[in-house]
Amino acid sequence: MLTKKAQTSETLTWIVATIAIVIILYISILVASAQDSVKNVLNLDKKVTYNDFREGEKSLHGVLLANNGEVYYSIRDKDNLEDSGEFVKNVLEQIYRDKYEKIWFGVFTFDSFVYEGKDNSYFGDRPGVSSNGSRGVVDEEHSVSNSVYLKDNLYVELLLTGEKDEN
Repeated sequence: MLTKKAQTSETLTWIVATIAIVIILYISILVASAQDSVKNVLNLDKKVTYNDFREGEKSLHGVLLANNGEVYYSIRDKDNLEDSGEFVKNVLEQIYRDKYEKIWFGVFTFDSFVYEGKDNSYFGDRPGVSSNGSRGVVDEEHSVSNSVYLKDNLYVELLLTGEKDEN
C-alpha cells in the first residue's frame, strides 16, 4: 500500500512540474511575440535590419583585415586614413554605391562622451556630428553604423545612410 502512495505522489510531482514548464514556455512565447508591439509603442521600428547591420560589420572587418591587416595597422598607428584612405574608399564604394546615398568611413576618439573626429579628406565630415563635436543621431530614415575599437579611445567607424530605392 505504501509503494502505491509513493508512486502516486511521484507521478503527481512530475505532472505538476510538466504543467509548470508548459506555462513558463507559453509565457515566454507570449513575451517574445509581444516585442513587435513594444517596438511600435517605443517607436523603435526602423528599417534597419539585422542583415544590414551584419553586412556593415562584415564589410568593416573585411576592409580592416585586407592585405594581412595592413589597413588596420596603418589606421591604428597613424590615427588617420592617410595611407589607406583611397583603398578603403574604392572598396566601400564598389560594395555600397548602389545601395546607400552616403558612405562614411573614419577615425574618431571618444572620451568622456566627447566625440572628436579625425581629419578625413576621403569621406568628408561624419553625418550627424554637430558643430560642438557631439556625435548625434543621423537623421536618415535608414542608417547602419558599425565601429571597431583600435586603441586608447580610438575607434574606426563605417556609417551607411540613406538607402536607395531598388527600382
